[in-house]
Amino acid sequence: EKIINSIDAELTKECLKRDIDPTSKEAPQTMRDAQIDYFNIYDGNLSNITPSERNKLSQNIHLVASGYKSKNPCLAIIDKGEGQEPEEFSKTLLSLNQSLKQKVQFVQGKHGMGGTGVISYCSEKHRFQLIISKKNNEIASRSSDEWGVTVIRRFSAEGNERISTLRYLAPDNNILSFKADELNVIPKLNKGSYDLLPLDSGTIVKLYDYNFSSERFPGRARGRLTRHIQDRLSTKLPGAALPFFLSDLRYPEETQRVFAPLQVRLDSDTAKELIEHEFTSTIMVKDQKFPCRILLFKKNLAKGDDQGKRTYARDYEGVLFTLNGQTHGDLQETFFTEIGYKDLKESLLVLIDCTKVSINMKEELFMSSRDRLKKTETTTDFIQNKLIPVLKDDPTLKEALNRRI
Repeated sequence: EKIINSIDAELTKECLKRDIDPTSKEAPQTMRDAQIDYFNIYDGNLSNITPSERNKLSQNIHLVASGYKSKNPCLAIIDKGEGQEPEEFSKTLLSLNQSLKQKVQFVQGKHGMGGTGVISYCSEKHRFQLIISKKNNEIASRSSDEWGVTVIRRFSAEGNERISTLRYLAPDNNILSFKADELNVIPKLNKGSYDLLPLDSGTIVKLYDYNFSSERFPGRARGRLTRHIQDRLSTKLPGAALPFFLSDLRYPEETQRVFAPLQVRLDSDTAKELIEHEFTSTIMVKDQKFPCRILLFKKNLAKGDDQGKRTYARDYEGVLFTLNGQTHGDLQETFFTEIGYKDLKESLLVLIDCTKVSINMKEELFMSSRDRLKKTETTTDFIQNKLIPVLKDDPTLKEALNRRI
């Protein structure tokens, strides 16, 4: 969610620096429109720009790990996006349920809650989160050149309180602020050491001692950021609107890495060598279109091991439901066993794009937490009467199933 917020901030910055009201009809009306208008990324797919162009765009957003190697790392998300003035913090970076982005059609965040989801995973003792931000220098309408800084912390329930509370640092109800032309916070790794390059405006969020225990492989998650976390984020953000840099200051000998979303990885020459069969289909539900991409990866029948899917779906995902490039729900690969494709389950991967369907349809399909499907009649109808026939009726999948059996 923090990365999504940074992507939203980048898109909004591009709109504001053109002196366009993000809520107006002159602004892009979809995220894909914004990708085209501002970054020449067509069809919402980062595969449609060159690796050097992705590298250049990645300079605007950074995910950085620091701290201990053997314990939970600290994570920083740094972006050169819109940024916020100190007096705006309470209505933007620190707001809850204010739905500030509801009228902005080209961004993902809508509910004003994404910023708090990380608190439960930060520093077990204090649940700390640091935020520093300055309105982007390229936005002419800014009224302040100061950086705002605050800390968010969760306080345990006391006395008659029935729930814990989140509080942010604001002495006398004012966000602390200071003047500085730039802050040296953007890492540049260089053969075993690193330098810190300047950020002249934008936002820095630091999450202390981030707990990965909920991961299927927490040890790997705590390890090198540019490896396991890259792979896990790949399926969480399979069609990320913008790329970003991954840097791990705990391992300066590692090279920095441009994040490669699943969509880009599946379009690579390496993936094409591992894919046995691929086809597309369009599922129609209540006159609304859901484009689907179905991939069957090769399998070494002599050894009985998968030759590709585990490279791209490490957490046993089977079907990914995406919206603006972010996974909003999934079905585990056991789903394929339930429909009679047991011998294909470790090799099948399905991506379903829900971006262009109506708001009502999205509300029927997804929880507001954007991490799982709702159990509604619409979802059941979608899976049972639309998705399963697409898979069961494909002759090549049937042939592959019989061959593997």
